[in-house]
Parts: sequence; C-alpha cells; structure tokens
Amino acid sequence: MDKKIVLVGKSCSGKSTIAMELEKFGFKGQLSTTSRPMRDYEKQNVDYRFVSKEQFEDNIKLGSFVEVDNFNGWYYGLTHEDFNAADVLLLTPRGLQKYLDIMPRENFIIIYIETSIQLRVSRINGRGDKHDDSNRRWVSDEIDFENWEQWGMPWDMKISLQTENILPNLIKVLTNKNKI
Repeated sequence: MDKKIVLVGKSCSGKSTIAMELEKFGFKGQLSTTSRPMRDYEKQNVDYRFVSKEQFEDNIKLGSFVEVDNFNGWYYGLTHEDFNAADVLLLTPRGLQKYLDIMPRENFIIIYIETSIQLRVSRINGRGDKHDDSNRRWVSDEIDFENWEQWGMPWDMKISLQTENILPNLIKVLTNKNKI
C-alpha cells in the first residue's frame, strides 16, 4: 500500500483546497459518504456521496466502511473501495485516530494545517452556510482539536496557512512523497 497523505485541520483551514491542488498533480482525493444534506454548491459523487441516514446505517451494518464518524449529527464515512482508491484523506484528529487504531502509522504522511481564525472566519462566511451550521462546526472543532498538540505532535509536517501562497511549496514537497 502506498502511503496516504492525510490532511488534518479545523473547518475552513484549507484541506479541500490543498486536496484539489494535489489532484492536478495526479493524486486522487477521497470521496466520502455522508448523511448530511447537500449544500447548494455541492455535487453528488463529486464533493460527497450523499445518502439518507437509513442508507448510511444499512452500509454500516454491511461493513462497507473503513471508518465512520458522527460530526454535527451527521454520519461521515469512507468505504473500503474509496479508501483504497484515494491518495489524499481529509480527517479530523478523531478520524485520524480511528485509522491509526487499525492501521500502522507508517502508512500515512500526516500534515497538520494550522490557519488563523480570521482567515477561517472569512472563508466560512464566504461559503454562505447557515449560522447554526457554522457555530456547530466551530464548537466541534474546539472539542476535536482540544488535545491535538498534546498527542505528541503526531504529524510529519505542520504548515501555517495564513495566506494562500504556501501551496506551491507544499505541492512541491508532496509530489515527491515517496522521498519522505
């Protein structure tokens, strides 16, 4: 198994943007399944595989997922097939821990994306999400990342995305991932 690149960061930290940039260089991003409603700007089987809560629970019973998480009251999961096809995973610390519980650490290149709260607020406001949804995400992030740095720095690389100009250097490093 090739190493999976894992992008870990709070909501609106830039994980999806980095994953999209990596796709331009041949890296395949994950396609997660979720029970949450589709946002106006999202597309089925592009942003997520959107299914009903009942469908998701049926797939859990069938053992279709490598891991499942519940975030803000919605299910999220990655099927075995989608996991095997992906080069890049976007995870919370809790999601990452689920993978590390079942797979060796050396299977992953973990990149922690730290972004200023000002930039994250600007991005979340630009998405046009409902205020309640945004607040739930902020609260969940605070819980998920509360002890993240006390894990003993479980990442291979930490980047600070205070501006968007870090991407070219990050892409350069990641396109040489086999040398890491």
